[in-house]
Amino acid sequence: MRRETIVIEGEINGLKFEKNVDLLVGEEEEVERAICRFFESTAESFTELMIEQGWKNSSWTYASKDQYYVLQ
Repeated sequence: MRRETIVIEGEINGLKFEKNVDLLVGEEEEVERAICRFFESTAESFTELMIEQGWKNSSWTYASKDQYYVLQ
């Protein structure tokens, strides 16, 4: 397993949010699936999780000391 720190940003009920998440990602597991597992969801993708959670305009990025990499 490897440790990843990600940032999830989006809107819920018209309010913007940002959440830092420390994940343990399995050897063959994709980061998006690890995000779903963190939220105790059976969603298979971040898009499905976003719908399930009621998030709008959401994305996740890898957290880095110097910069962020945007993945949508």
